[in-house]
Amino acid sequence: MRHVLRFRPDVIQGYLFGPNLFAALAGRLCGVAVVVISKRQVDAFETPRQAAVQRFTHRLATHVVAVSEAVGETSVHLGAPRERVTVIPNGVDVDRFAGHEVDPAVRDGEGVPVVGSVGCLAARKDYPTLLEALALLKGRGRGFRLVLVGDGKERPDLERRVEELGLSERVRFLGERPDVERLLPGMDVFVLSSREEGIPNALLEAMAAARPAVATAVGGTPEVLEDGRTGWLVPPGDPAALAAALDAALTDRVEAERRGAAAQRATRERMSIDVMVGRHERFYLDAVGGRRSA
Repeated sequence: MRHVLRFRPDVIQGYLFGPNLFAALAGRLCGVAVVVISKRQVDAFETPRQAAVQRFTHRLATHVVAVSEAVGETSVHLGAPRERVTVIPNGVDVDRFAGHEVDPAVRDGEGVPVVGSVGCLAARKDYPTLLEALALLKGRGRGFRLVLVGDGKERPDLERRVEELGLSERVRFLGERPDVERLLPGMDVFVLSSREEGIPNALLEAMAAARPAVATAVGGTPEVLEDGRTGWLVPPGDPAALAAALDAALTDRVEAERRGAAAQRATRERMSIDVMVGRHERFYLDAVGGRRSA
């Protein structure tokens, strides 16, 4: 509150769970005209208290910025008037993911197709379903390697599941990496097996790198990836459907490359950093202008 009273901003915006609450409280108590909170994902509260805090924060805020239409709907359910919810999807630095050499950690010259995924090894990413799908592909005689980029508390369980499914020779855990732009070009297919997403940054990056992508139709994912045009969408928690889409992407390389190129164009046109920044600028100007005219 001391900072806000000294700075006297036209807009205060919170970002993520705790800061949303702090921004809303400080903004309202200090008389800031435009108090914005950011909604980044669908509701995944661990306790009833967290849900109550979110509802309280949504009532305090004058505006909500959501990363997807699906996430925006959850804000309405938490008490935000629909007209106060603005959807601004995440943006990706498209130039960062163009023209990189392939890191040998992804491809080591064996020539087998590489399926890759990037993300925290958390339950919501549902990697067990991905492993089940790959076990089905192995049973059909399909050659592949899976590269998992990221880390998290689920890793020991996933490593055990890899052993149980007989996939030890086909799955490689790379852990956390700061240079994803050097890993994506080596992936023949990018896969996202999540059971919930706000808007998946890892998918946007894969699209910017022109990777053919197979993803679950959850949260904001169908808003950025179009089935049949820029990738493959499958139901969540369905190993058979996921295996079929991966098999199609690995079999028809011409079609896979076509969808990957279309995904890259869509990212440049609709989901670049510049597009996202421009949407935020217009949002702030409209919000401040509306409050002043009122």
